[in-house]
Amino acid sequence: MDDDALLLRIRAVVVSTRAALRSLGSESDQHVDVLRRAELLLDELQPEVMRYGGETPRSRLAQARDELSRMSTDGST
Repeated sequence: MDDDALLLRIRAVVVSTRAALRSLGSESDQHVDVLRRAELLLDELQPEVMRYGGETPRSRLAQARDELSRMSTDGST
């Protein structure tokens, strides 16, 4: 898998997670489940990124994890 495909998959996880959190609203108790699923998706993608990806996908994966962490701690979407 090339870098562009890896970057697209990482972006899809982040964007869809952000959209899901927004659609749930701030009072939903499903936020934890959405964020947990996003983390699992990134965990599943990590071996491919490490095996086939260059520096850009590796960096973007780390950024995606940081962004998900911020979403869980401050509720920003």
